[in-house]
Amino acid sequence: MDLHILEEIGLTTGEVKVYTSLLSLGLTTTGPIVRESGVSASKVYKVLERLAKKGLVSHVIKNRTKFFQAADPERILDFLESREKKIALEKKALEKLIPELKKKKGAFEGEQSVEVFEGVEGIKTARTKLMGELEKGDQVNIFGASKESQAGLKGFWAQGDKARIKKGISSRMLFDRTAPEKFIKESNSLPLTKAKFLSPEFVSPSWFVVGQKFVQLGVQSEKPVSILIKNEKISESFRQYFDGLWNKRWAFIEGEEGVKYYLELGLASLKKGQTWFVLNSARPPPKSEKILQELHRRRFEKGIKLKITYSEEMKDLVKLRTESGLSEVRVLPKMFSNPASISLFADYTVIQIWTVKPKTFILKDKELYNAFRKYFDFLWGIAKPL
Repeated sequence: MDLHILEEIGLTTGEVKVYTSLLSLGLTTTGPIVRESGVSASKVYKVLERLAKKGLVSHVIKNRTKFFQAADPERILDFLESREKKIALEKKALEKLIPELKKKKGAFEGEQSVEVFEGVEGIKTARTKLMGELEKGDQVNIFGASKESQAGLKGFWAQGDKARIKKGISSRMLFDRTAPEKFIKESNSLPLTKAKFLSPEFVSPSWFVVGQKFVQLGVQSEKPVSILIKNEKISESFRQYFDGLWNKRWAFIEGEEGVKYYLELGLASLKKGQTWFVLNSARPPPKSEKILQELHRRRFEKGIKLKITYSEEMKDLVKLRTESGLSEVRVLPKMFSNPASISLFADYTVIQIWTVKPKTFILKDKELYNAFRKYFDFLWGIAKPL
């Protein structure tokens, strides 16, 4: 006899064993029930109580002893009908609750989030999540595609392009000069795809991908780390930055001359009481650090404030910046380390890559500045005060 149907309608395994044992035993005490059903003596009373609530067991007391008896099997149908009515009521209540739950889900999805993925598989996971949010007519922007990134994941990128094109999503790609010319040609031969090289002097070990809600940041290394940020305002800031690079609305100065120009530009652009914002997770080379120390000395003399972030391993520079005065310094988790800094002042966005010969990129665009200020505020909220 197949008794699984009894479990499917809502009885537990123990309840099925006790009920069917009672059908065989008739009016009885708990001892025979324990032996017949195999349910332990410590649990049998609780099982009998549950069966009684379901209308499937009754009891009588004789000589101060409780005897139990199974209800007619047709009572199982009554139990099932009662359960169906309860489910119908619960369904109606749930239907009313679902719109409220969806509102909560929507509110959560609108919030910001940060995820860190390690290794090549992590890059794939983060990129798949970013692309999964895009719909027909959307655009994905990819900055810093290099020879290494293409060679190591070429098959994955090819599959991704095929799925992206099928979905009707366009793409713009900025390759650095380490990538062969054929990568540009191959990309431009695809539908809904535009690709070109960054300026010849722009070689960056970091890269980013901009979707609608997500930004994926990464550094190519033996064990690459990929950071996925979900925040529409931050996504918009990176999109505007990408637009500036795509349309070449920027100036470039290499070496210490670029750092000196940055110093003079910032000091000339800001007044007493105004703030210089810096996302600085990188260590400048010694010559550049001396220039920056001069910057902060003169900034303090002029009464210009500083808000700056560093990664955890840069505590020596944190101390120096704090000592320079008028400074607020916070520390970001190590996962935000990168070889570049972003400085913001007076509608200027300055990107500096701290290689042996520093590379300074200067963009003046109010919308871009405002967008990166929102990005700064987001990371400032994550960073730990000293």
